[in-house]
This record gives sequence, structure tokens and C-alpha cells, in this order.
Amino acid sequence: MAKSSLTDLYSTTSGDDREISLRDEFLGTFAGTGIEISKSRECVIRRMRLDADGKKIRCDCVSSVTQEADKESLCPICLAEGYLWDEVEDECYRMMLTPKESSFPAGLSNTPTVIFYMRHSTIIGNDDKVVELVLDTTGNAVRPFQRKGIFRVQHVETYRLDEARIEYLKIWTYREDVKHLNI
Repeated sequence: MAKSSLTDLYSTTSGDDREISLRDEFLGTFAGTGIEISKSRECVIRRMRLDADGKKIRCDCVSSVTQEADKESLCPICLAEGYLWDEVEDECYRMMLTPKESSFPAGLSNTPTVIFYMRHSTIIGNDDKVVELVLDTTGNAVRPFQRKGIFRVQHVETYRLDEARIEYLKIWTYREDVKHLNI
């Protein structure tokens, strides 16, 4: 009987000995390949505008006394965000972790952590936000966009493989309680 190695179990039919492309697998899961359906959904990234020093640019609605936006009235420019921003369409996969007691800027809270998986080419930082959109019955975003929830980014994690290229992003967020989602 001939000896077999463990590599025989994972050999490829094309004779290619490289490992699988996690990026291609991730993109295939997003887009849906073969018999799989697409797992991604449309979302929006709210990118904060930054000045030359890398600081967020305040909206004109911010009070000079309190240094905060008026949360009760709706500023048509920043939607009571307090800073100027641009929204960019993207795709994501959303997953919610079990709520645990967590410490956030305002203190202890029982807010669930929501994780968004995004493509390797997505540009997002810790000052930005992920906006969940209302979907129609076919799973596409309602047009014009209707915001369903806004999620503050806590941490952006890049996943890399042996070739050191970014395969996908894992974005840890929590939902913000905002009064005005839409104009």
C-alpha cells in the first residue's frame, strides 16, 4: 500500500499548489456564485469631512456655547450630527453579537455590538459611520435611500493572509440612538 500525505487530501484538480484566495471567496459570497445567493446588502458609509489637520469639520449649527449640535431641531446639512459628512454607497454583510454589558463613552450600557463585513477596498475609519438602509421586498435598498439605523465605528480590523494583502474588513460598531435619520 502506498503512503499518502496530508497534502494529497487537499490537492487541486488544476495542479495549482497555491492556497485558495480568501478575497475571491469573500467576493463570491458577497456577489453570490454558482448556486449561492448574494449575501451582501446595500449600505452607506458616512465619511466625516476632515480639515488639513485631520480633525472633523464642524457644521454651522453647532452652538458656540455648548460646542454641540442641537439634537432637537433638524439641521438639513448635518442631520444633527454636528459635523460635515459625505455618504458613499457600499455593500456589507451585517452580524449582531449577543448583547453584553459594555462600556461606551456615556458609561455602562447593554448595547449589542454589530459587526459589518466589507470588501478589502472599502475606505472607512474610526470617525466614520455605517448607515443601514431600508430594503424592499427583493432585498434592494429603497430609492431614494431611507436610513434605518446609524452605527458608530469602534474598530476596523483588516484581515490579511500570507501575501499580506487585505482580504476583507471587519468593522465593530454599535447603534447610535438618533432622533433624525431622514430629511
